[in-house]
Amino acid sequence: MAKIPPTTTSALLQMARLAAGMSQRELAERAGVAQSEIARIESERREPNIPTPQKILAGAGLELRFWPAPPR
Repeated sequence: MAKIPPTTTSALLQMARLAAGMSQRELAERAGVAQSEIARIESERREPNIPTPQKILAGAGLELRFWPAPPR
C-alpha cells in the first residue's frame, strides 16, 4: 500500500522533526524559532505563514518547495 503524504502543516513539520531525530527544543534552536511555536503548530493550535515552516524545515535539514497543480 502506498504511503499517504501528510496533508497539514502540522503533520509535515512533525514528520520532518521526527525523521531528523530531533526534539522540539533542538529543532527550535536550529531553526531560530521558539519551542512553544513549534508545539503550537504541531498541535494544530496555530497555522503559520509560509516563512515559519520554511525556517523550521531548514532547521531539520530540509527545504520547502511549491509547484502548481490542477485542482483535485
